[in-house]
Amino acid sequence: SSGGSIYSNGGTVNVSSSVIEYCSSSNSTGGGIYIKDGTVNLNGTATIDSCTANAENNGFGGAVDVVNSTLNMTSGTPVIQNCSAWRGGAIRLYNNSNNSYNSMANLSVGEIKNNSSLTSAGAIRVYKNGNSNSATLNISGTVLIRNNEAASNGGAIHIYGGTVNITGGTISENTALNTDGAANGGAVYLQSGAMVVSGGTISENSAIGGVEGQNINSTQSYGGAIYVALGTTLTMTGGAISGNTARSYAKTAYGGAIYVAPGGSMNLSEGTITGNTSNGGTYSQGAG
Repeated sequence: SSGGSIYSNGGTVNVSSSVIEYCSSSNSTGGGIYIKDGTVNLNGTATIDSCTANAENNGFGGAVDVVNSTLNMTSGTPVIQNCSAWRGGAIRLYNNSNNSYNSMANLSVGEIKNNSSLTSAGAIRVYKNGNSNSATLNISGTVLIRNNEAASNGGAIHIYGGTVNITGGTISENTALNTDGAANGGAVYLQSGAMVVSGGTISENSAIGGVEGQNINSTQSYGGAIYVALGTTLTMTGGAISGNTARSYAKTAYGGAIYVAPGGSMNLSEGTITGNTSNGGTYSQGAG
């Protein structure tokens, strides 16, 4: 089942000055809205609140599942909050098509806050499947993505085969928290694909491995703000990354702001990276 409140295949869904709340998709995706081959516009004071996409087993997009489609939050003060899923607590942006369809989310206003996932992408999962066309997330303007949490990877965003462009907005106070393993990317986990930062702020996010007072050997943390994996590229030409923390209670913390894994790539030409911290139980590497 998909679309706890609204299901659309090939249509356009406009939500403004309305509330979608306490909806669920018990077996699949899109706790609030499922859209395929179409467009969703969240405008005005549109709110999606406390929706769930089977958070315990393979549910994607607690609020909205965007499949070969476009999601726009570009006018008004829309809010997505308190939603949950197995991956993509608020939104899954998914392209599984080899034809002309592209998946895109344009986020320039409003808030995406207090959402959670049991694995990765506390707020947004960007997923391009194999040889399908593009999956692109554009973050700009004044949009605020804050206080979301993932149980291991990408407190706010998990990128798997897509592209994220950040020209504005704020990504703050998100957490990747793994109590018995590694925590990767307090704000963003770049697993495959690319990320370009030319503006905006990524601040006060945390990757936390372990539990205070417990000595669990596998609880490292990597990248208080961003984790850059093998074969991926982070490009930074502007913006600010500040006040982020990689914290491991028992083992090593790597990269208070950014962790670039072996085979990953980061190109930094402008912008600021300041006031970030790595804090490990045994030792720490890469604050700044």
